[in-house]
Amino acid sequence: MIFFDSKRVEELARLLSQSGNDFYEFFIERDPQYTAVREILSKMGFSEGAFYIVGVAIVSYMLATRGEEHWMTAASIASGDPDQSLLSFVESSASLRKFRVARIKRIQKYIQAKEEIIEAFKGEEIDLGEFSYKLAEILDADVNDKTILFASKMLLYTCRAANIGFKNFEKLLIPVDYRVSLVTLTSGLAKGWRCNENLRSLAGSLRSRYRKEVQEAWRRVGEASGIPPILLDAPIWLVGGCIDKAEFNPQEILRCVRENLAPSPNLLEVLKEFWRVLDKCSNNTRQSLLFFE
Repeated sequence: MIFFDSKRVEELARLLSQSGNDFYEFFIERDPQYTAVREILSKMGFSEGAFYIVGVAIVSYMLATRGEEHWMTAASIASGDPDQSLLSFVESSASLRKFRVARIKRIQKYIQAKEEIIEAFKGEEIDLGEFSYKLAEILDADVNDKTILFASKMLLYTCRAANIGFKNFEKLLIPVDYRVSLVTLTSGLAKGWRCNENLRSLAGSLRSRYRKEVQEAWRRVGEASGIPPILLDAPIWLVGGCIDKAEFNPQEILRCVRENLAPSPNLLEVLKEFWRVLDKCSNNTRQSLLFFE
């Protein structure tokens, strides 16, 4: 039975707090999603670019391709007309082939509220907390749903790339997707599972059945480390991609992280904590052992 380890929350927070103030900045700069944001802004400008980016974010769930490919496709389709670009992207992208009809309906609802959404992008600073509530209301969604929180994160990226001020993001919870769920397991935050279990299936179950518990665990890590959960999402998502791509092999994960992120030796030691349990599993010959320690 899955349970969440308070001691591990404290341990992980302590290690993250020692990583320096530029910890999350390092990963934002290396996030392919941020690269896509900059490309979109270069084509559309801030207001319409932000409208397009948030629109892509609200249909970014249960993807049929890797997230990196999904956002590169979104950037390539972006043009001067954000409404038409969004419809074209949702109707044609291979990453969105599952639940396409539902996604089209959602993006149409979003486009109908364009004037209200664009209004939120005006002013010297964008209130990301207020925006998340506005977006949730427009889409008739829970403010802590994955896509609402993810859209707020991508708007943060957009503001950062455009040198636009933003505020009230500190209390936004982490958007729980497959990769966040996976790292919640492999970091040891969520325990009570066996080394020989299907981790992909387990991560999927965690995402659907334990979303609030996952968010609370990372909220506590963020609070204790001084790094807001929405900013922890970038390193977790990037390392989670390596964990999945490497088929949970610790040595291959390490190679992927080094090649794609090039962290300093000290930072690498912190990142290794995200797959710490996999190291234990690989060194443990009794694969049925439950991780309750």
